[in-house]
Amino acid sequence: MIALGVGCLPGRSALCGMLTYNLLGTIYFAWLAINGMWAVPLLWPVVALHGDFSFLLGRVWLGQRKSGKLSN
Repeated sequence: MIALGVGCLPGRSALCGMLTYNLLGTIYFAWLAINGMWAVPLLWPVVALHGDFSFLLGRVWLGQRKSGKLSN
């Protein structure tokens, strides 16, 4: 819900919402894995996948900010 709200803010792109979703997903799944609450073998690859998506979306977002091409 937070990521949807961020993506719908005036002046923000959907890219910002997707970046928020993946960052929060990475943090949440890593917290679950570290605390051992939901320890399954596929949890760490999920953390890595969300982290990779966050990194790639962050690079695109920063590239758009530097070039001034941010749009809705």
